[in-house]
Amino acid sequence: MPPQYGNGQESSIEIPVQDDDTFKVDPSVWEDEAVRKGFVKKVYSLLSIMLLFTSGVIAFFVYTPGVRDWVLKNSWINLVAMVLAIGILLGLACTPGLARKAPQNFIMLGLFTFFEAIAIGVICCYYDTEEVMMAFGITCFITIGITIFAAQTKIDFTPMAGGLCLCLFALLGFGFFCIFFGGQVTHIIYCTIGAILFGLFLLVDTQRIMGGKHKQQIHPEEYVFAALNLFLDIINIFLMILQLIGAVGE
Repeated sequence: MPPQYGNGQESSIEIPVQDDDTFKVDPSVWEDEAVRKGFVKKVYSLLSIMLLFTSGVIAFFVYTPGVRDWVLKNSWINLVAMVLAIGILLGLACTPGLARKAPQNFIMLGLFTFFEAIAIGVICCYYDTEEVMMAFGITCFITIGITIFAAQTKIDFTPMAGGLCLCLFALLGFGFFCIFFGGQVTHIIYCTIGAILFGLFLLVDTQRIMGGKHKQQIHPEEYVFAALNLFLDIINIFLMILQLIGAVGE
């Protein structure tokens, strides 16, 4: 039985977008269509690179028997990679100016993606290949669907951000409860709620990035934070679905 990483061990961290005067978005900034398109293009270009690299690492770990066997015997690599990834993440969150300065921001983003990809790859080694591919396909479908919906709907979901953060803390608390008192049913409930919650995070973050008439928007210079937010949303959706598939199949 694979380890239940969903019970508080996966990298379920949301990057807080700074809201001081320096990072508030002047509505006039988004009136320039070229600025908006350039920002969105940069964010999704970075996101695509991060996801492609992570997918490649997962495939390498899962489909290479020698690597997979070594990882299963040396699970400490997951903890090391996760600690380093979280450390870089906190460094970017605590020093917002770093995320705006090139090439430092790209170096930090690359290092985070590298360590996060290793951590996710290790987790996937504990599941059957079919389960990983099924979770991958479902995550792609959900991500594309939410992105299209966020771009087309006239409903502004960005004010939900604060409430979603509170729900995230509640989910983490429930995860710790599952570690000590939970069973298969509680794990399934946890993963289902988690997948829905991070799907909503993806919806909100997508609208923040697209700007327009949405109440909350991300500053055009915060493309690294924006890409990180979307990446973490998608990765957490994948992890929740993967664990859900594993739990149902037990």
